[in-house]
Amino acid sequence: DSEGEVLYERPRYVAYGASPFIYGAIPQTWENSLAPDPITNITGDNDPIDALDIGSVVPGVGAAYEAKVLGTLGLIDDEETDWKVILINAMDPEADKYNSIEDVPEETKEMIFTYFRDKPVAVGDAPGKFWPKIDDAYTPDVWFSLEDTKDILSHTKQAYADLIADCSKVEELEFAYAGCKDEGVARLNAAGRKLKLLSASS
Repeated sequence: DSEGEVLYERPRYVAYGASPFIYGAIPQTWENSLAPDPITNITGDNDPIDALDIGSVVPGVGAAYEAKVLGTLGLIDDEETDWKVILINAMDPEADKYNSIEDVPEETKEMIFTYFRDKPVAVGDAPGKFWPKIDDAYTPDVWFSLEDTKDILSHTKQAYADLIADCSKVEELEFAYAGCKDEGVARLNAAGRKLKLLSASS
């Protein structure tokens, strides 16, 4: 969670099989579930942006590290925008070879696309769909450039900043943010003190 604590100690079972890449998220981003995404015009999935590391260096679980952003895949999952940012660990021995999504081998891009297209099928759901055509066909335009990705990251970072500035919205959406937990505790303590005062005065 946002405090760095492990919430689940059991393995996560995925019917389709193990992820073929290192799967994480980009801190301090939020895919807004209350307003349409400025690119897709479809609301977000109420999560930080997912990050897919195509490199060979395996970080510790939950570890933060510097990475080179390369591009983005636009998944539309359960009628929600669910961006997948493609990157590589800056310390990966192959990192210097990659500067944009165009540098990623076609077979790697097809592997990523196929994983997200077919994963829902393993549990009986329809195949994944992708922006801009909102279908499951693999075409070059499913990939967003580095420049487009910078815009996506910029507006999701702003969405995160706006969200955590409103703790009532954070609580309503059940979004994990330690700053609002502290505020909630303070409110509960204040309410407790008020009850004691009322009790004493009566």
